[in-house]
Amino acid sequence: MMSAIPPPPSIPPGAPRPPAPPCAAPASAQGEAGLAGLCVGLVGCGHMGGALARGWVRAGLVAPGRLLLTARASAPALAAELGARAVGLGALLEGADVVVLAVKPQQLEGLRFPPLARAGGPLWVSALAGTTLAALARALPSPPGAPPRVARAMPNLPAQVGLGATLLCAPPEGAPGALSAGERAVVSALFGAVGLAEWLPSEELMHAGTALAGCGPAYCFIAAEALADAGVLLGLPRALAQRLAAQTLYGSGALALTAHPAALKDGVTSPGGVTIAGVRALEQRAFRAALIEAVAAAAERSVALAGARPDPSPPPPSPAPPRS
Repeated sequence: MMSAIPPPPSIPPGAPRPPAPPCAAPASAQGEAGLAGLCVGLVGCGHMGGALARGWVRAGLVAPGRLLLTARASAPALAAELGARAVGLGALLEGADVVVLAVKPQQLEGLRFPPLARAGGPLWVSALAGTTLAALARALPSPPGAPPRVARAMPNLPAQVGLGATLLCAPPEGAPGALSAGERAVVSALFGAVGLAEWLPSEELMHAGTALAGCGPAYCFIAAEALADAGVLLGLPRALAQRLAAQTLYGSGALALTAHPAALKDGVTSPGGVTIAGVRALEQRAFRAALIEAVAAAAERSVALAGARPDPSPPPPSPAPPRS
């Protein structure tokens, strides 16, 4: 019997836990093996932030006592669930080796970052849609004379069930704020805990990647809905049709990670069979072209929105009044 995608397991709230140790001096960021020794701060504990935190703890990448959370209202409940600690923004910046921003882009302006009181500063990872590396470098605090070390991450909706596709980018090697190999490995591990994590060769490709992976779930949901409606049209009960459609997309996606989609499609289209008749109907109605145009239109809109989005950097100080 086929079943729907199960929700990710969570740590039961109220379970007895040892006291959370303070975040001590950072371990060297040498990739996944050393990640458990790092202190990770999460700013924003909504749907995506919560999914990330649960994925890190569930995978054993971040010890609960080394996970610091801050948000307007949701941090205490998530901290109680995971055994993490809810703290203010200043305490988070003081204690975290890695700070992940999971707030909405328009909320970045409202964050009042205190000056960094320690040398080096944290590694920043931004999950803010459409906010460029240059804008982040202007908005985030850093030690005097050194730009912030920042990466961008664009997880998609299935990350909430541990099956996401996350796009990553950072300044190129040798550029101001560039990440070390160990820091890139840390970012990969954090987002690999909730699915696939892929580095883009340049930030400019974030628009294309967002249009495909970020918007793609909506296209898949439309396909699942249409397949289920077709099943209902042909007499299947609605709930059964929806389960069959969802499981078919789920399993087909898993197979598409192992072989070229064209080869897999050819494997189920027998000469003169029923599947090739359905494929002909899709081709007659420009199914492929519709998907290509949807991704292209989304990328164009992403570029347009990026150009219209205000710079989140703090305003310059007001000039001093002239002396009398």
